[in-house]
Amino acid sequence: MDPLPMVPSGFISLNKKRCEYLTITDKAVRKHPKIFSELRIMVEQILSNSIDVSQYYRLATQLAEQIQAMGKETIFYHYFFENIHPDIRGRARYFRSMCRDLKNQVDEFNRWRCRTRNIRLLR
Repeated sequence: MDPLPMVPSGFISLNKKRCEYLTITDKAVRKHPKIFSELRIMVEQILSNSIDVSQYYRLATQLAEQIQAMGKETIFYHYFFENIHPDIRGRARYFRSMCRDLKNQVDEFNRWRCRTRNIRLLR
């Protein structure tokens, strides 16, 4: 019988911090369900439709404002707000890939919510 592998303490602290951020994000989503729903819908529309370059600034600004309205302590803010907002670091070249990453983060957040509660997403 092999001994159990040691889990690095850094991994445990990262996982704990991630769970704290997910819990904070969950509170923000419960506080602003309409904004979260609009954010999800907007990301889906961006990914499923073609976007003209002339639409980029308006869409990126709206999406960044929705991320900001969710709160600075959420898992969406620190990375996505700065990298989507066109006046900070956002670039049209990377907009669609940032939206894809944001969608993946939202999907992972929803999976975490389902695992921590007895809820199911209906489509």
